[in-house]
Parts: sequence; structure tokens; C-alpha cells
Amino acid sequence: MAEKITGLTEDMAQANFAALAQLFPSCVVEQKVDAAAAAAVADVVDAAADAQATTVRHSIDVDKLLVLIGCEADAVGTAAQALVKAQSQYEPFGFMWAGKRQAVAEANQVIDKTLRPCVEESLNFDHARNLFIEGDNLEGLKLLLRGYSGSIKMIYTDPPYNTGSDFVYKDSFAQSQEDYEREAGISDEQGQRFTVNRNTDARFHSKWCSMMYARLSIMRHLLTRDGFIIISIDDNEQAHLKLMCDEIFGEQNFVAQMIWSAGRKNDSRFVSISHEYLLVYMRDKDYVVSQDTRWRERKQGLDEIYSCYAKLKRKYGTDVQSIERELKAWFSALPAGHPAKDHSHYDHVDENGIFNPSNISFPGGGGPRYELLHPVTHKPVKIPSRGWFTSKERMMEYIAAGRVYFGPDENRVPTIKNYLQDKELSVPYSVFYQDGRAASKRLDKLMGGRVFENPKDEQILQRLMEFSGTTDDDIILDVFAGSASTAEAVLRANAKDGAQRRFILMQYPEPCPAKSVAAQHGFSTICEIGKERIRKVISDLNQSCSNMVHGGGKSAILSGLLDLEAEVGDLGLAEISNNSVSDQSQDNERSQAAVSSHDLGFRVLKIDSSNRRPSLTVDQYQQDLLSQLDSRFKEGRTDLDIFFGCLLDYRLPLDLAVTTVNLAGHMAYVYGQGALLACFAEDIDASFVEAISNLPEEQRPLRVVLNERCFSSSEQQINLSERFKTLLPQVELKVL
Repeated sequence: MAEKITGLTEDMAQANFAALAQLFPSCVVEQKVDAAAAAAVADVVDAAADAQATTVRHSIDVDKLLVLIGCEADAVGTAAQALVKAQSQYEPFGFMWAGKRQAVAEANQVIDKTLRPCVEESLNFDHARNLFIEGDNLEGLKLLLRGYSGSIKMIYTDPPYNTGSDFVYKDSFAQSQEDYEREAGISDEQGQRFTVNRNTDARFHSKWCSMMYARLSIMRHLLTRDGFIIISIDDNEQAHLKLMCDEIFGEQNFVAQMIWSAGRKNDSRFVSISHEYLLVYMRDKDYVVSQDTRWRERKQGLDEIYSCYAKLKRKYGTDVQSIERELKAWFSALPAGHPAKDHSHYDHVDENGIFNPSNISFPGGGGPRYELLHPVTHKPVKIPSRGWFTSKERMMEYIAAGRVYFGPDENRVPTIKNYLQDKELSVPYSVFYQDGRAASKRLDKLMGGRVFENPKDEQILQRLMEFSGTTDDDIILDVFAGSASTAEAVLRANAKDGAQRRFILMQYPEPCPAKSVAAQHGFSTICEIGKERIRKVISDLNQSCSNMVHGGGKSAILSGLLDLEAEVGDLGLAEISNNSVSDQSQDNERSQAAVSSHDLGFRVLKIDSSNRRPSLTVDQYQQDLLSQLDSRFKEGRTDLDIFFGCLLDYRLPLDLAVTTVNLAGHMAYVYGQGALLACFAEDIDASFVEAISNLPEEQRPLRVVLNERCFSSSEQQINLSERFKTLLPQVELKVL
């Protein structure tokens, strides 16, 4: 008989136990448990028949574990006893709040939920690798663990800032005074207070911290070993969030607390707050350091410089003096504040590129002093007063490589050439200066109105993705997606550098107020705003790379340079623009081809209750329920719903191609390159198994899932299972 699938999410507590058991097998012991408790656990996994026999379970011997990690054997028992007897006197360093234990338990709690595909709200559903998950993000994270544990390179999250009025999730963030005092231990069940609690606002912090702790705990499990998380926050909860992240991710994995200076003013009584924070943590910072991975970003303004240089090279060829002359004129004509102006000291040119003549003397003085001859006059050049910066042998290597700039004669001290291409990348600064109103204006233009207030700046998110090294097949997750700024950042970053990043968004379907601009535009929930934004961005990318808001590769840079040329005057570039139409057309074609090859679609998946009907005990069966027993699945659940439920059961990613195939007259779903084949047709026979075995070897599935309704009887199920073992011994067969 084929094995059945339970449909439950992963038990994180059991996963943690398994990890400890693998590291320290000698600490695993058997422990007797109450038979009734064992039966309750067995019922969860649909194994009630074995409950009476399940009276022993495996556990971890904590005392032995402490000894193995270096604690003194005689001190372990004493310490454990002291901890149990004197909990009130135990004062460890850490962050505590009312409800923390429940938050830890909530993160580990198993749920029986599923993700239902919504093809009509998706774009290019069959082949899209981007995901939009609609529903409670705690449930979504638990479901995501099944196929994406250790698979997410970057998590960006913009949670509610706990202002007291913006909570819409199923967690009740703001407690009543009575509930808070009871959880905090300052009142009993009858409401009698043990001590005065004057800081009533603390109850809001407790619920917010519990909400975040459970979610962050799961997010850590989703990160790759070199993955990282970036969290937006303001002063309301920044201090609490930092302590919480130190505990969950480890203080040693803290990277930075960046600041986004939005430049907005408010009417605060004391200080006009014009910034927010970006907390950055890595999953394993030591591992990232050991890989010599560095965060680098290209300095602003370099694209324009390189584009100008490319045009001048096409005009003057190898005449570097003419190129240098016009490059200097171009720099001097740039308006004040232009980002390229900051690099105007790179205004010299040779056959190897743009460079800045830099000091060639020994820092601090005392460098070696020896004679060098000018390559043209062959006369000794001036020696710097502090001596040369390196030995004569090394200096001759620099000269041979063309890295020393002598100038027109021997009457000046030479300089070393620092090329722009060697200096174009830098470690990002911890402060982002960007007008907070700009993102709103761009979104208003894209959506045709102010349908969303205060969206996150997709350009800042794009910069974060680029300098942190995300690239092909890296997944970016956002669990508080809002208006889908993260999705736009991913799509535009891909269009700019040709990478194949993917996004997964989660958003609770918060209703739009009836009189809001969003409602007037036909949006009933925030989810609808986010999905429409993604569609519009994809349409924009498909229509024209060169007209994108930002990004767009080389063609967009060239078209921007022509606009800049009109502003700063004719510097001899107009002729080039007329002669480069064909070049620009080719650039556009290449950029468009790159965009076309990218994943410009997304799958909408909605969190719902399990596809399976709940199990009934004998005393629950009634005559009117007998008609429902012909199917294990709830009414209204489609084959595609059940198929995606199978993906979760098998812990497969949710972003592979979905195709259908006819096998012996029965329609079957095929996932990816044969990762899973599922058929839910009625009364299949041996010809179905033979049809699978006749497929080319590269097309044969690794796993096959059938429905109980595929078989007319238990005898037929047994016969087909045996046929599978004979014809397809390497294929795993399971039955729903």
C-alpha cells in the first residue's frame, strides 16, 4: 500500500530536536510519557490507532549536554537545581516582556493550512517564478519553510511601527489593561493588582514584540548561510527590535544600523524627526567574512562619465589629448550638485582609460631616493621631497605598465595614475539621503493617483540589493509587502544588470477605507494595489527599456546623456549623437532581449484552511455526512489546489514550471523537470503506470502522487502499487 501524506507544516521544535540529536547523539534518551498525552499527539499526525502503544518518547538529557559543552559535571546538577528552586532570583542578561514564552511557542506551533493558487490574478502563471502570497504572514512563513528553508538570500521587511493605530493582522497587538497586568504577573485572574503599574503603554510593546519575535524566528531559518535581513523601523520600537534581533540572529551577526534620511519635516513639539532606521543582520557573518565577500556599490555619477568617454572615443579614436580636452570641458560645464561633479578630478585620459594623477611620494617622508629619466627628454626628473613611494625595481614595473604620468617635461615631479575603473566601487555609507516624497510621486504617476500612502522607496531597496551582492537565482523575501515596492526594486534591478533575482511577497488583505483614493480607483484591499503595481511595472519594462523610471542598462544611460548634453551646451557631442543612432538601436535591442528573457510574471497564492476534510470520530458520523465521504477533500477545492498542496507536502519550491500531460487518457500535472507528477482522475489502471514507464528517461518523474479516488477498490490500489514497484522502482509513490 502506498504511503499517505499528512499535510501538516514542519514541526520546528522537532526539527531543533533532530539537529541536537545529530550533533550530540549520546544525549538522546528515552522518556516515559502519559498514555493520554501520547494519544493526543498521535491524533495530530492521524495515527490514533497507535496511541496506546506510544508510551515512550525520545528527549535530550540536558545535564549531559551541558557537560559535553564544557560545564563541570558536579556543577551541572547543582546549577540546574538552583535554577529550578530560585527562579525569582535568576537574573540573566536579556530582553524580556510579558508573553515572550508564548511567542516562542507560537513560532514552533504546527498548522494545518495550504496555499491555493489564483491563476486569474497571476501573470504568466505556468512559468512565473515570483510569488505573491496573500494572507497572514506568520502562517505564510510557516508554509514557506516547507520548500524554502535555507534558500532566501535577502529578507526585507517593513513591519508596523507600533504607533498604536496601524495594526490589522490577526495578532492582537494592543492588549487590554487587565490582560497585560495578568500576563506581566502584576494581577491575578480576579484582577487584583500586586503592584502599581503606571506605565500603561508597555502593554503595546509586549504584543508588538511577541508578534515580531515569532516571525523573525522563522525568517532566520529561511536565510541562506550567507543571507541577510534588513528591517525598517523608527524610534517607537528600534531599541526593542535591536535587542530582539541580537537574541534571534546573534549579536555577532549584526552588520549595521543604517539610516534613511528622508528630509521630511513634521510638526513635532521638540525635534522634527526626518529619518528611519534599517537594521541589518546576517545569518552567519563569520562565514561571509571567510568567503571574502564584500558589500560594494558603484559610486553615483559614473555612468554618465563612462557614457561621455565612450562617445568621445568613438569620435576621436586614439587621440587621447582631444578626448581629455573635451572631457575637462564637459566636467566644468556640469551643473552644481550633479553626481558626476564629485569625480571631476578624474579628468586625464590615456589609452587605458580615465585617471587621476596622484601623489607618488612616500607617506610621512623618508622614502627611497634614486634617479629616474623622463621617457621623452631622457633627462632626470625631479625627485619628490619625501622620496619615492616604492623601490626602484618596483617603480620600473609601474613605468613599464604605463602607470606613471610624467607630464610634458622633466621639470615636474611625476605622478601615479589612479584609474577610475579601479576606484569605482566603494563600501556603502550607513546613511541614505533621499527625499521621502520622491517614492510617493513615482508611485502616484505609475498608478494614476495617491492609492497608497508613504510607500517604501524602491530605489533605495534596489541599491541594497545591488551592493549586497544579490544576483542570479537569489530570492528576496518581503513579508510586509504593502504596495509591493520590493517587487518593483527586484524587477528594475534585473533589467539594469541582467541578473535573474526573484521575489516572494506576503501581504495580509487589509481592506482599503471606503472613502479612500484607493477605493475610488477600484481597489478593495492593499493586496490588490500591490498586484496591480507589479503588473504595471512589468508592462513598463516590456514596452521600453529606455523609458524606465530608473535602471534600463546602457540604452537608458545613453539617452540620459543626450538630455544632459542639451542642458550643458554643445561640447562637440552633437555630431556623435547623430552618428550613434544605429549603436543606440542595437543597445535597445540587446536590453529588450535581456528583459524578455527575464521572469516578468508572478504567481498569486492565497493562504487557506487545509484542502482535506477534518477527521471524524465514530460518534461524529451522521446520516447527512455520508454523502461527503466519497472525497477526502473539501467541496470547491480544484485539482490545481490539491496539486499545490502536494508541493507543500513534498517540501518543494513553489516557483517551478507547471505543465499538463495526457497519460493513457488521463490528465496529469507535471512539476518542473519531473520533480513531481500528480494525477487525480478516477479509475486509473495499469496502462497509466505503463505510460509513465514509457516516457523518455529524462522525462520520468521522481515522485508520483495519486488520489484515493483513482482506485475503485483497495485491491486495485495494492495491485497498482506493486505494478509501480516493478516498472518504476526508482519512483516514489504516495496517495492522498
